[in-house]
Amino acid sequence: MSTPAWRVILIVVVCIVTPGASAADDLAAALGSTLAKNAGHARQWHAEKDFKSVAQAAGGLSLLAQLMQARSDDAAWQSATKNVAAAIGELQAAARGEDATKCAAALDALDKSIAAAQALSPAGQPQAPLRSPGVRPLMLAMDGIYADAKVALIAGNVAAAKNQARVLAELGKLVSNSKMGEQWTTMAGGFSQAALTAANSSETDPQRFRSVLRGVSQRCDACHEVRDAGR
Repeated sequence: MSTPAWRVILIVVVCIVTPGASAADDLAAALGSTLAKNAGHARQWHAEKDFKSVAQAAGGLSLLAQLMQARSDDAAWQSATKNVAAAIGELQAAARGEDATKCAAALDALDKSIAAAQALSPAGQPQAPLRSPGVRPLMLAMDGIYADAKVALIAGNVAAAKNQARVLAELGKLVSNSKMGEQWTTMAGGFSQAALTAANSSETDPQRFRSVLRGVSQRCDACHEVRDAGR
């Protein structure tokens, strides 16, 4: 029996639409898991009464929250990610004031808001790119996320390392917005592409994936060399 024409058309449409949605969901999931990981770092520093590191971590968390918020313009997603951003703002203010009690409350609120956002999937349209952040907090955030990717590989968790590489690819786009000049833009684009290649790699062996991730580090080192030479 021949397959009705409408069924053939439906199958083709599904095959075309699904990959795009999946790619968006992959990034949102990667941002959510990276936010949770960095919130855990902030909690550890809070336990050590290292308020300066908590405040610094909040700066990186803020960048990630803005990226996550920009994934979609639908109301539920915007509401959930704004709650994440608000909790981060409270955490940063409490850390700067070295108020341990308020820090603890803000961290609890942050954990809950991240979990609520992770339970959603972005259903609307991505928003315009973020305004250019300060170079220092951006670089600190990227260094920390890359370090987490390396630690994940030591533990044999390739999936976590790929998530962090996907987030690095997005942060790399902000690097090109932070500096002017064709050379810088080209190199930042190369970094983002290397990170995206790592994120999309089919490699599942931690040892072999380490060499893939090293390509991201090499792109990062090349940018630093150009920056340092220009001083």
